[in-house]
Amino acid sequence: MSRINENQMIPVDVLSISYHPTNKGYAVLLKEQNGERHLPIIVGEREAHSIAVTLEGRKLRRPLTHDLMIDTIEAIGGKITKVSISDLREGTFYAQIFIQNPYKDELVFDSRPSDAISLSLRTVVPIFVSESILQNASLENMAREFHYEVPDNVDDGNFSFTEILTNLKTAMEQAVEEENYETAAKLRNRIKQLEC
Repeated sequence: MSRINENQMIPVDVLSISYHPTNKGYAVLLKEQNGERHLPIIVGEREAHSIAVTLEGRKLRRPLTHDLMIDTIEAIGGKITKVSISDLREGTFYAQIFIQNPYKDELVFDSRPSDAISLSLRTVVPIFVSESILQNASLENMAREFHYEVPDNVDDGNFSFTEILTNLKTAMEQAVEEENYETAAKLRNRIKQLEC
């Protein structure tokens, strides 16, 4: 994966994490710091647990894998400086972890977004998302493109991923009724991406 152009990266915060009953997974909701866009990323149960532990400020008696990874990086003189959600291909998000070290130029490792988010929360480093991802996959873009409303409760942490999927499915049904099959196909593909 190529290096990221900093000018195309938007800083985000983790707004919330919610259960997604359709696939028995969880959605981490990111929000751009100086804007209104939201980006949901589906993560597994273990990854959600690791993120939730950090968001809640809980200390566990034994370290989780992410804690061990940070300890290892720091033990060899390295430091995580930032993480980025840098690509979206075929419904899968890709991330990178940036590590400063005394032996070589900055190291960049490919990562799952859930691991990158968990590491960033533990080390209190910024999370960035590519502008192109926010333009194409934010809740607001989907709502605008497919003519549905983003739930009012998104910013207060009571985010319901099920409500978003219901809205997308309703928009898809409406597109089929109107014989707008191109839009219906796009909606179907986006629903499949979110339900994976």
